[in-house]
Amino acid sequence: MIGWSAAILVALSVATPPDSGRFYVLPPCRALHGAVDPPLKARVGLYTGAGVSPERARAVLAAGQHWWARHGVTFEVAHSGAAPFANALAGADTLASAPGFASWLGREPTDATDIDVVVLARVATPGSAATRVLSRLDGLTLHPEDLAVGEARELALALDLPPRMRTTVLIGIDGWLRRRPSDADSLAAHELGHALGLDHTQLRGAIMTPGPHRCVPYLPAAQADAARVP
Repeated sequence: MIGWSAAILVALSVATPPDSGRFYVLPPCRALHGAVDPPLKARVGLYTGAGVSPERARAVLAAGQHWWARHGVTFEVAHSGAAPFANALAGADTLASAPGFASWLGREPTDATDIDVVVLARVATPGSAATRVLSRLDGLTLHPEDLAVGEARELALALDLPPRMRTTVLIGIDGWLRRRPSDADSLAAHELGHALGLDHTQLRGAIMTPGPHRCVPYLPAAQADAARVP
């Protein structure tokens, strides 16, 4: 049985949000914020799960792109396509990957993207072990470097993940819609932060702090310095 603390710490986020039209009506959490210097640019492969339209997937990602562009990171969508699975996590008794998910992660890449973003109806199948432990599983980022060592390796083993894969961000439409409009859209920004190698922080108002934001989150200078393209 997987150590759930590892699963939570690795790349899970029940994150929070920005959107150029809805999120920035809120006051900033801090007047000063960090910026990535020199600026970074990452190429994204954007995929949709069953029941998710390409337009909805682009809307979910756009807010994260907008937030990071203000902080020195550009995410360019270089490829779009459909993913052959509806959810990523399944398994009624233990954490497991849904049929087709692990094999898709290990596919031979057909493009030169740095990060894959998959927008699903739900990250976890309703009634699965994952939803019982974490009822609000809105986003999950699988960063190969993080999953290869220490306790985080338990997550990779439990999901039977391939040894070689690209950094992959999973976002659930159900969680995105469940949030307040002014809060929902930084879900993508938070998960993209994990894709850039950033861990959770407990700094109030920071983008990598789990939980809902009541203000526009900021990027701490230390995390700006640590951000890197996979």
